Amino acid sequence: MSHKATILVVDDVKSIVEEETRILQALPDVRVLTAATGATGLKLIVQEKPDIVFLDLMLPDLNGEQICRAVKAKPELEHISIIIVTGRGDQEHLQRAFQAGCDAYVVKPFNAKDLLDKVHVLLSEKGIVLDDPATLTSE
Repeated sequence: MSHKATILVVDDVKSIVEEETRILQALPDVRVLTAATGATGLKLIVQEKPDIVFLDLMLPDLNGEQICRAVKAKPELEHISIIIVTGRGDQEHLQRAFQAGCDAYVVKPFNAKDLLDKVHVLLSEKGIVLDDPATLTSE
């Protein structure tokens, strides 16, 4: 099976990784990769060059802000869209995440529609259009 898009989920909370993966795997033509630490996530970003990274701010080693800055500082990686997913919805964390270079921000607890909407927008900006079965049957 060929994949139109690759999405990496980086979070140290297993239940969050499982929930995000379940939501994302409902999309056709998407390959989902996961990492439980910032170091593993950064390694996968460099190796796989995913289209989108769902990145937790609070990780046990490298934090999401550090990873985001590192990715956006490298010309060969700066095209990767980063969605910060965090329990911290205050203005300070939001501002710091965008200053680090993130493309979108999602506050936990999140809903599937919000995640999928952000995926569709970011992929469409890259010229990748997925046939979403949910949108095909809702009309």
